[in-house]
Amino acid sequence: MQGFSDKFKRVVMGALVLASLGWAALAQAAPPPRSLAEFESHVQNAPEVLAAVAALDESLGRLDLAQAEGGWRVFGGAGAGQFREQMDTEAMRTYERVDLRAGLKYPLLGSKHREEESVLKMQALSEEKAQEQALAGRDSLLALRLHYINYWAAQEKQQLAELFLRDEAPMDQVLTQRTAAGHLLEGDRRDYLSAFALVRRHLAQTQTLQQRALGVLALMTGETVPAFQAVFPEMARPCLEAEALALAVRNSHPLVLRQQQALADQRRLAELAQKSQVNGQVALYSNLNAETDAPEPGYGVGVDLSFDFPLRSRKAGSARRQAAQAALEQSRQELAIVQARLLMDARQALDEYHTAEKNLVFGMQRLSAAREQLREKLLRSAYLPGDGLEQAQRSRLEEYHAAVDLVEAWVQRLQAQARLLSLAPSEAWAAAVPADPPQPAFTVYVWHSAELLERFGQPATLLADLRRRRVERLLISFDAEQIKALARPEYRRRWATVLEHLKKQGLRVELLLGEPLWILEAHRPRLLALIRDLSDLPFTAIHLDLEPDQIAGHAEGPEALWPQLLATVREVKSQTKLPVGLSAHPRYLDPQRSDGGWGPRLAALGVDEVILMIYVADPQRAADIAGPILKAHPGLRFSIAQSLEPVLGAAESHAGQTCDALNARLDRLRGLLPEANLKGVVLQSWKEYEGLCP
Repeated sequence: MQGFSDKFKRVVMGALVLASLGWAALAQAAPPPRSLAEFESHVQNAPEVLAAVAALDESLGRLDLAQAEGGWRVFGGAGAGQFREQMDTEAMRTYERVDLRAGLKYPLLGSKHREEESVLKMQALSEEKAQEQALAGRDSLLALRLHYINYWAAQEKQQLAELFLRDEAPMDQVLTQRTAAGHLLEGDRRDYLSAFALVRRHLAQTQTLQQRALGVLALMTGETVPAFQAVFPEMARPCLEAEALALAVRNSHPLVLRQQQALADQRRLAELAQKSQVNGQVALYSNLNAETDAPEPGYGVGVDLSFDFPLRSRKAGSARRQAAQAALEQSRQELAIVQARLLMDARQALDEYHTAEKNLVFGMQRLSAAREQLREKLLRSAYLPGDGLEQAQRSRLEEYHAAVDLVEAWVQRLQAQARLLSLAPSEAWAAAVPADPPQPAFTVYVWHSAELLERFGQPATLLADLRRRRVERLLISFDAEQIKALARPEYRRRWATVLEHLKKQGLRVELLLGEPLWILEAHRPRLLALIRDLSDLPFTAIHLDLEPDQIAGHAEGPEALWPQLLATVREVKSQTKLPVGLSAHPRYLDPQRSDGGWGPRLAALGVDEVILMIYVADPQRAADIAGPILKAHPGLRFSIAQSLEPVLGAAESHAGQTCDALNARLDRLRGLLPEANLKGVVLQSWKEYEGLCP
């Protein structure tokens, strides 16, 4: 009896430490590990991919051939013969002649269109093969991932089975002793032991699945793959948003791209079908002939022009156009079918993924419950001999099934993930997901542009500073010394380089002209001459900061200067093709003025933008000033100038604020003005902005 008790305890203790000791023992004997990423790096060697590459190379070769055979062609020929002809009524002439002929010929009209059609068809075939190569790459990668997942799952199931089977011998001995002692019926003993037979059958099935997975992995990578230790299959995060997934499929799936290209190619073929049906060619040639009785050979040059067309050419042309239109419509319908099928596949894959996640959660909970029941049964069987061991055996089998089902749940979840990634790889759907809207950018007045030129000695640093401060547009002014210096080729070239570089980097740079006296007719020629002189510099627009209020001592006041300002704007526009903008005090555009404000007049002149000089720091007050103006002139574009100058008071300037506080105020100002004709905010000026947002 003591021996029976010891064996019983060994079985119980073996089951309790099964998870901790068994896994470690198996891991020590396992072959070297290989990750999924390692196999993915060799998927380009898959036969389907290599076959697709070969097909693409063949189609590209045929395209090169079609292009090389088109256009001008060389022709030539030679002939020899004996001839007899009558010289006069009594004499005959017999002679031999050799003819040589060579030249160039070129297709015309319909013949040229047929050549273009041939090249287009070969080009379409090459594009189709390129998409087939991309599709083969996706399909091969999916197959590799699915079979790696199967291999990993078979490995996990095999370890579970081997751990379960380790206690078959001691359990058989204990059950045999209990049967001999009359505590267990023979049928029950065999029933309990049948669990081990069931697990051995599972083990054989997993080994077969593992060998098949090894064969497919070898095929997909083009190399011999010995048995290895699989690690958990890590893959990129799939797209789980239905709209983003559908957009990625429509924009990037090779089947859609192939059909879209086929539709575009068929559209071009339909255009060719509308053209002339008359075949023709022109030939330029020269010939040389020698006769036996001639003292020297003869030669000649000539031009041949030939054409042909079907007798029923109108019917032939109509049939050709009808066939091309039918093929075009077929391509449209095929594109719709492909998109519908792929979108249905995408929805199904997404549903399968979500279902698999729920199954995975259920599987984890079920395994946790099975393990808790096993723990309880093992504790009870250790203290209450009898049928406790048989109940523990049932619980162990339940735990085994729960563990196997959990592995299957992982397989479903991982394979659903692989299918989603095949439909929309991470790089495709990440690009399809709408990005967060960019933060609003600023325009800045740059009055001290000489400093900007000096800082351009390190263009990367300058650009980084501008972008970090969200500057998208510069209004650059030249002082009198700079205008003189621009007459020197070297200095002018430096500025041209700066402006061109900033333009290529996506920054808009406008010429800022800010001398108020240029409003007056007597000084206006100087402004127009300056615009003509600087017209070769690559500015994107001209901005006039010509404020009548800054002309002190004018006899009739600033209001009387508006006609002259409008005349100045009109003449500036006549001197340049660039857009012209204007800075103006908001009171001149107030729609409540008795004259209706100057907005309609500026719009009639074609002013591209009006910057409202609203030096009010409170966003609500500034919006109250600008709002009625923007609403009254929906066809005129406006920006709002805000001051950062420390010489102004706190109610007029943002000077002294932190950078975050400034951005918060300006964001609120934009939010209070939803009108579509608001371009943005202009900061006065760049120098103060740098100091406030270092």
